[in-house]
Amino acid sequence: MSFEEKGIRVKQFGDTWAAVIRLNVQTRAEIIEKLEILSISVPPEIITGPPFWIRHFINSYAEGFDAEIGLPVCDRFESGEIAARYLPAMEVLAKTLTGTIDQLGAVYQVLFGCQGEYGLISDEYCVEVLHGGDPQDGPIEVMFVRHPWERLFREAATNVLGEETAEKVMGDPGPFFLEASKLGRFEWAKTLVDRLDKVSDEGQRYEILSGCSHIFPGEQAEKMRAVFRGEIEKGAGLLEAVDAVVAFMEADPGWRPNIYREGNLLFTTKNPSNPEAYASATTDLERKQAYCFCPILSHQMENAMSDSFCYCSAGWERKQWEVALGQPLRIEVVKSLLKGDMECQFAVYLPEEQG
Repeated sequence: MSFEEKGIRVKQFGDTWAAVIRLNVQTRAEIIEKLEILSISVPPEIITGPPFWIRHFINSYAEGFDAEIGLPVCDRFESGEIAARYLPAMEVLAKTLTGTIDQLGAVYQVLFGCQGEYGLISDEYCVEVLHGGDPQDGPIEVMFVRHPWERLFREAATNVLGEETAEKVMGDPGPFFLEASKLGRFEWAKTLVDRLDKVSDEGQRYEILSGCSHIFPGEQAEKMRAVFRGEIEKGAGLLEAVDAVVAFMEADPGWRPNIYREGNLLFTTKNPSNPEAYASATTDLERKQAYCFCPILSHQMENAMSDSFCYCSAGWERKQWEVALGQPLRIEVVKSLLKGDMECQFAVYLPEEQG
């Protein structure tokens, strides 16, 4: 079934400013209060569209939503609890709820079902545009924000290999790439990485593919940075400060860390993407499919893919720990499903203590 038949539209948005209020809300009804504050406070002449709210999937709240409730504006605006927020350009799959709010879950199910059906990668948040101005009444346009993997790969490959080589590696995804089958997307990615393997060394592959991973939420990484800097300012050594960050991650709902340190190596192992399916799996193939987070790869485990592809997953660790320590770091793929292991483990090479 095509996107059109599913009632899904592909939309492009340029970057823009927004006036937002960010908070932990327990119910959708609480959003109305903040919308009223925004409507009173934001000058109407700078508002460029209907209200929206962003739901962040990775956050430090044990209950409720991590919500940014906002209005798009043509100029930076902030006042009191209203912050100025720069929203980057995005490509989304959008589907509109026109019925009652109890049907909203079905809209999400159709949109996010595309992740598994087409092998699409989402970013770590979604958006609801409230065309009626009410989070509990339609029309509500739900947006699956697509992670720009191909663009990030092209940009990184161009920076590392030069434009001519990067274009040869990229090839042509074709005019209907977005609605390509899951198998077609896997085969395209496999061909892409095979080409990359032939024209690059290990360090170049790491630099390119680790730059394609999900954008780890900056505010979460900044929490790691704050803990690390706080320990350093109190006189702790680098490794002691790293241990404090790990302890913070273990206590915070925003992480599910499986992590330990040996000397200057920090080992981090992924937990299963689908714990229930992983626990009930009866074969190694089923366990691998339930373990892997990548929608391009997870259901193609029986097919050969270069293990270079897992440098993309290493980028998830890189984007956390480079922010936390404030410097470039080397991440090694110690174990991966593509190497024949039953788990994915990464080693973060920590800097030496300064004398």
